Amino acid sequence: MGYEAKYDADNEVVSLKIIGIYTADDARAFNKDAESMLKDKAIRQIMVDLAEAGKFGGTEARKTTAQQMKRLEVQAMAMFNARPAVRIMGKILTKLTGGSMKAGFFTTPAEALLWLKQERTQA
Repeated sequence: MGYEAKYDADNEVVSLKIIGIYTADDARAFNKDAESMLKDKAIRQIMVDLAEAGKFGGTEARKTTAQQMKRLEVQAMAMFNARPAVRIMGKILTKLTGGSMKAGFFTTPAEALLWLKQERTQA
């Protein structure tokens, strides 16, 4: 599995850590996890730790992830610890969602969480 995911109830966010190459199968598996974590939640935000991320496993993985972010009605996604190559993949993913969610890149988890909380007040 190319990820670890959990729901942070204190901060009301899904915490996703991508490990190695993130494939379309990983995207589908995460979708099932996120769907149960976000069930009946008004706040639908994701924090993504990219420190150990490789790259997306091809076009299918990027498209599958983008489609699922839309389907899950994710409002905002904050990515942190991204190296330049991984950051480019994150930008492509954000564009593939067609503007259905806000996204940002941050250096630390604290910065990412602060931004997500600020996005709640602006929605």
